[in-house]
Amino acid sequence: MVFIIACLKKFNNYKILLILLLIVNNVFSSEIKINNFYVKKNFDEYFLFFNHDLIFSGDVFSAIQKGIPIYIKMTLKVINKKKFWLDEEIFYEEKFYQIRYRNLFKKYQISSLLSENILISDLKDLKDNITNLEWKLGEIPLNESSEFMVRIELDKLKLPKPLLIRLNDDSWNMLAIKKREFKELR
Repeated sequence: MVFIIACLKKFNNYKILLILLLIVNNVFSSEIKINNFYVKKNFDEYFLFFNHDLIFSGDVFSAIQKGIPIYIKMTLKVINKKKFWLDEEIFYEEKFYQIRYRNLFKKYQISSLLSENILISDLKDLKDNITNLEWKLGEIPLNESSEFMVRIELDKLKLPKPLLIRLNDDSWNMLAIKKREFKELR
């Protein structure tokens, strides 16, 4: 670190080099992006639709290639905000899905608690298969002050013990949080 600072002092454009170092650091990190977040009403039931994109770092991708299962935890919380009292939580649900590489089949496997296992041969097809999500909310009392919060993260507690040692590494920090009010989603 001291060597890098000494080199940066010699250059007049140290800000440009610092920005380049930050960009290179971000290229090798894992992340989750949430897009196209909207709510539809079908008869009396509400449905939440959103897209998410998983970007794996080299460490996470090599762990999947070695057959280590990766668990993704999705949490949806719907809150009716109140001005003068505590907010009312009207919907809360967690879903999990697992991504793992099956060495015998040479395919990726996606499995969730509610559906059957799906085998996919290509990583691009894997990402396309889990990108678009639909969440059935049912008949819930929504108003203009309702707020939706979706949280998608890598469940670190379900990783094998040797990988739990490296949890402070940024490549394992995969988290996305999206909050929107109901009046913005229609």
